[in-house]
Amino acid sequence: MDEPGQWASIDPASEDILFREDPLSRTKIEALKPFRPELSNASQPIRVVATREIKKVIMQGNHRVMAALEQGLRSVPALVYNEEQWEILTEMAFVARGTNNPRIVP
Repeated sequence: MDEPGQWASIDPASEDILFREDPLSRTKIEALKPFRPELSNASQPIRVVATREIKKVIMQGNHRVMAALEQGLRSVPALVYNEEQWEILTEMAFVARGTNNPRIVP
């Protein structure tokens, strides 16, 4: 099955970006600096769901996005899904507060 999301650039500083972790893991974020876009490729993409309310929820890769935000980067590559595409991809219901270990169906 082809990946249902679309590659796009997201702005980590956008007010539309919703992070799900609180508190964020400082150790993980620091380990991902400097942000390297090549790590967010097809094998380990940042995955984002654009909700009906036009918010973007980081589903995977939130530590990388937070590291990019703290570095002042305004664009990072991500696979962006709508809610239905996310549910097809993971065979799980979309939950905006996050899904522990979403299963990506090949």
